[in-house]
Amino acid sequence: MRLILISPKFPFENEESRARVIKNYLRELSERHNFEIILVFVSNENIEGKKIPDYVHKFYHLPQPRFFTQVINILIYSVIMGKYPIQSMLFWSARNHRMVKKIVKEHQAEVVMTELIRTTQFRIKEDNILVCDLADLFSIRYRDQLRNVDSIDKIQGQYDTKSIGIFKRLIDNKFIKKLILGMEYRLVRKTEKRLPSLFDATTLVSPVEVKALKELTARNNIFWVPNGTDPAREDDIKIHEKNSYTICFLGILEVPHNEEAVLYFVKEVFPLIKEKIPQVTLSIIGKKPSKAILRACSLHEEIKVLGFVDDLKAEIRKADVFVCPIKSGSGVQTKLFEAMKNGIPIVTASIAAQGIVYQDEEPFMIADDPEEFADACSQLLENSSLRNTYAKRGFDVVSQHYFWENAGNKLNAVIQGQLKD
Repeated sequence: MRLILISPKFPFENEESRARVIKNYLRELSERHNFEIILVFVSNENIEGKKIPDYVHKFYHLPQPRFFTQVINILIYSVIMGKYPIQSMLFWSARNHRMVKKIVKEHQAEVVMTELIRTTQFRIKEDNILVCDLADLFSIRYRDQLRNVDSIDKIQGQYDTKSIGIFKRLIDNKFIKKLILGMEYRLVRKTEKRLPSLFDATTLVSPVEVKALKELTARNNIFWVPNGTDPAREDDIKIHEKNSYTICFLGILEVPHNEEAVLYFVKEVFPLIKEKIPQVTLSIIGKKPSKAILRACSLHEEIKVLGFVDDLKAEIRKADVFVCPIKSGSGVQTKLFEAMKNGIPIVTASIAAQGIVYQDEEPFMIADDPEEFADACSQLLENSSLRNTYAKRGFDVVSQHYFWENAGNKLNAVIQGQLKD
């Protein structure tokens, strides 16, 4: 069976969380379910020297539209017509649409799948089924960011390095930030509501968001396909004996919801923990820390901003507690899986925990205000037995639902179900 995936992310040799998900979806479909994979990558990213794995049968790299075309697209389709999200218009062009259509016709694939809302304009329907791997309901993330816009340094996040001169300065303006976020929230919300009627199947990583989109659209062709992590053995998880009083955070630090989370924890939570446990330390792992993060952390000698690390497992396992103080976001925070499979107990905000599937006992401690968050961290830091209890619960959940084999099986089941229909 042949599958064409249209993606705005290069999924190989890329540590960004969604890129890892795409890579493992493709690998599982190819190796376990005998799919012939054709990957269409739409981006200006330079991938020279990066290796395409053997399970990708054919690879195409299409450039994003030129800056002038992007501006015209946004003005016409986003601002004037109010039809498509701004982010979609950074990738779509009439030329790219023709190229994708040509690829679909040439390969006669049974399945065409678009990745994220950014590529949904490339839905080409010939004699194939259409699958929209939406991943998250981004409208939820933008809604929450609108409420906390003053705490976000740069709303463009990962696109910051690609922004140009005056445009970059313009979207850093507080009023413009709020205007753009508000517009994108409305456009994304409208598009999310429309997509299930345009695709044979739509997939999301959070069962909570699956339910929400079904209620919004009154359609049943919306499915849960989890993201995941590499398998681990239970006998390899960390055994907590001594207290090192070390806390860890992980994430791409230029992404708005991660930046917001770090600033909140450093400014409002960490000082409260430090009052109770003076020897506490915090390690912040992740590439591209923003200036706001570096400024805030420089005021505390107990906080280390490590940036990207070569051995993530070794660094995470130095910690007694893993924190996820996300205040705005959508989908499922894959950073939680890294802690769970390594046996590091977690304190998380409820918004980051709501998409995780588990039965009975919670596999993490949940706290939403600074005092509760600090108290939960302090309890774990001072009690190795409690840490081991949550470490075991976390590993049980991630091994049951979130190893890649399970994710691949779920995605294959969605595709096969649509082909039968």
